[in-house]
Amino acid sequence: TALYALAASPGAPLIAVAGQKQILLYHAETSRLLGVLPFPEGVAHVLRFSRNGSILIAGGGHASQAGCVVLYDVKT
Repeated sequence: TALYALAASPGAPLIAVAGQKQILLYHAETSRLLGVLPFPEGVAHVLRFSRNGSILIAGGGHASQAGCVVLYDVKT
């Protein structure tokens, strides 16, 4: 699958990778898949972690149809 966006957490060894209708969370040092976050709104084209790394912000949607921003609490 294509990689649409990538973000690294400032406070933990955590990498977020956006794909089709999902965001994958990987451990930065071991490359182990830690979880999958649903993004049914379409494709997340922007990923950012909050300054403390506890919130992942995803922005995107369906091209030319709808857009949205979703916040994920990555600690839980």
